[in-house]
Amino acid sequence: MGIRDSKELNDFQIMQIASEIKKKSEVISDTVLVSPEKYNQLYEKMGNLNRLMGWAHARVIENLLNKCDAGEVISDKFGNEKIILDALQTKGRAVNLKQITKAEKFTAVAAASILARESVINWFRIQSRKYKIEIPKGSSLEVEVIAKQLFQKYGANTLTKLVKLHFKTSIKVFNKEGKDNDQKS
Repeated sequence: MGIRDSKELNDFQIMQIASEIKKKSEVISDTVLVSPEKYNQLYEKMGNLNRLMGWAHARVIENLLNKCDAGEVISDKFGNEKIILDALQTKGRAVNLKQITKAEKFTAVAAASILARESVINWFRIQSRKYKIEIPKGSSLEVEVIAKQLFQKYGANTLTKLVKLHFKTSIKVFNKEGKDNDQKS
């Protein structure tokens, strides 16, 4: 099916492969989508990106363990191993959690990253339709331009639902727009 590290795939490939993965009856999956709005709330509460990622990984692990039994779970290692372990609940603490750098070499981990990325792509498509403007991913001049347009058209409250507030691009947009608004008043 072409399953490999999702970072090596474009959006079209992600959507195709995710569709194929979902057709397999033996595949049990779960995705926890953390929208920018939810991300901002969690980041404010946790104050650390790795802890937030650990929480999301732990939620998926717990959700999967409610669907099936497993003695071992493999996760990509993105920080201190205690981060995910501390976020796990009862079922998750009963399994052997292996955190491995570049765990996408395991088909199941690569497939999970593809399904996760598919949910992000779908979120962007839905928001782009809702706001009638193509909302780009990442960090670039194009992202700044679109964010400024959204800020000017819909205001700060809407933009905080669409961007991760502590990222440099967001800080640039809010600072620039805030200064422009101050000068107008």
